[in-house]
Amino acid sequence: MKSSDFEKLDSLLPQIESVITLARSMKNAYFFKPSKSAGCRRAYEREHSRDLIMWKDGKSSYSAAYETICSVNNVYARGYYTKDGKPTTLTAISNSYSRLWSKWYDERKKRDARAAATV
Repeated sequence: MKSSDFEKLDSLLPQIESVITLARSMKNAYFFKPSKSAGCRRAYEREHSRDLIMWKDGKSSYSAAYETICSVNNVYARGYYTKDGKPTTLTAISNSYSRLWSKWYDERKKRDARAAATV
């Protein structure tokens, strides 16, 4: 793996993990009660939304985004996930994350072994 690919993967993994973690924690968002203050609701939306991220895993391309919207009485949360331009599930995104993490971890072990061998 090239150094630039490793660095891209190093910055991409936390973003994907953030979308997955947020989606799992917000699965019952409809039952949450939002704040009465409009400013607090907008802050909650910003804090609990994730911008679109795109990546390649093997021959497939993936994208993921998560949006949270607060009305006066309800919280609405929705994930947008695609694989090769077609809608997919959070499970597919999670599986891709697992494969990328394994690649990253294997490369990290190789780099650490090379660094230890030169010392």
